[in-house]
Amino acid sequence: MRRVAGVCRILGLEAMLWSSGMAQSFAQNAAPAAPAAAIELPEVNVVATSPLPGGGEDADKTPAMVQTVPAEDFARTNSQNVTDTLQQQIPGAVAIDVNGNDFAQDLRYRGFVASPIQGTPQGLAVYQNGIRVNEAFGDTVNWDLISPQAIYRADIFTNNPVFGLNALGGAVSLQMKNGYLWQGLTTQVMGGSYGRVSGLFEYGKQIDDYSLYVTADATHDGGWRFFSPSSIFRLYGNLGYRTPGNELHLIASGASSNVGVIGATPILLIDQDYRSVFTSPQTSLNQVGSLAFTGKFDINPDWTVQSNFYLRSFEQRHVDANDASIQDCSLLPQYGLPAGPVGKLCDTDNGSFIVNQQGQAVASTGPVNFPYGVIDRTWVHANTVGTLLQVTDTGKILDHDNYLNFGGSVDRSWLSYSANATLGVMQPNFVIDDGGIPGGVEIIQISPQPISYPPISPGQRPTTDCSRSIRSASRLALILPPAGGSMSPKSQHRMRAEPHPNLIPAIPSRGSIPWSA
Repeated sequence: MRRVAGVCRILGLEAMLWSSGMAQSFAQNAAPAAPAAAIELPEVNVVATSPLPGGGEDADKTPAMVQTVPAEDFARTNSQNVTDTLQQQIPGAVAIDVNGNDFAQDLRYRGFVASPIQGTPQGLAVYQNGIRVNEAFGDTVNWDLISPQAIYRADIFTNNPVFGLNALGGAVSLQMKNGYLWQGLTTQVMGGSYGRVSGLFEYGKQIDDYSLYVTADATHDGGWRFFSPSSIFRLYGNLGYRTPGNELHLIASGASSNVGVIGATPILLIDQDYRSVFTSPQTSLNQVGSLAFTGKFDINPDWTVQSNFYLRSFEQRHVDANDASIQDCSLLPQYGLPAGPVGKLCDTDNGSFIVNQQGQAVASTGPVNFPYGVIDRTWVHANTVGTLLQVTDTGKILDHDNYLNFGGSVDRSWLSYSANATLGVMQPNFVIDDGGIPGGVEIIQISPQPISYPPISPGQRPTTDCSRSIRSASRLALILPPAGGSMSPKSQHRMRAEPHPNLIPAIPSRGSIPWSA
């Protein structure tokens, strides 16, 4: 009996285990299958391989180094300067404050530079929505006229001749925001050291097929050096419309900046007083306005056409005070030159007379070592019109991926330049003004002899030495992976000299004014 009971217990236990296993099996069959783990694809960074955004290619397939700075990085920097963000985010990019003002920085990338200073050997091409922002006069780049908060992304390329003139050192392509890429409302007010106060407004909205983006910002800064205040106001707007396969944008922008810059000061002056500067005033007033119309059209799934047409106007007024090698003509023997008449001013470098715009010798304060200086003024005004058309094909060729981009652009600028110099006196703090000296408000030149010319009548327009030129640049590029090529001819045509209606006569050349650096 005891053996039978044991067998029964074993059979009962097996039945329980079998029933529980069957139940678990039924439960598993009845329960829905667990979802498979999501497959994460690697991030693909698509960049525009030409000045005009619209088409794009995987950055890893571009036969050159490309680095991208998104809008989040510009917002994170909290700076009113585009160059500050590029310096922080791009290896090899350096912003140099050679002028002593944060808003007038040079951007150097791998040894090449995009600078606002005339005479700098420019080596970078800069584009904003496909519009070249290198100025027609000197290819300078005024970074203070670009709003950082309006940038959606910045692509920095190494030497790429597809981007046209001065792009062998590299190119910076800025794609600005629009209502499709950015929506929301942002307001900001900031303050900081040296009397800096700034504020900005940013708004983006999309309604059905329409979009709107507008931003404005203003900044005033007293400058970390004496005599270097800055005031900047910038405005940017984009109105867009799109349908399946087509997209149009009307873009307007404007900016005005008044930047005070002070050059490097000799260490001996700093040792005497840390507030010392080496000649003042030095100011630059920059104003720009542009209107652009851009379009993107999908012909079929493989072919896309992008285009733009723009008008741009730029004006710059620069004031630069310098010390001068000018003294009474009777003191020329101190400089190894024959003595001249007492009471007249001469150039101590070559003995030439200092004359006014009528050719009459300018009187001096007397035979003393008077601290003369000069205030140089220059004016540049340029109007530019340009258009760009490019076609992109992404269809496969012989079952291989393909990216073909070709097109052309024409940019033409009309510009005028004028310059003059007035006599001044250098104060103990190295600030130069007219000082009430004779001839302090007259335009001065140099002449081997003080030849007198008839005075200009009030109703007569004075002649000038300024010239007006047309600069035209055409660019044609054909890109075939993995290599590309370009053709960028440049021509300049001189026209007859015409006086600027709002300017006074110009000196023959900068080198004709005696001064020392």
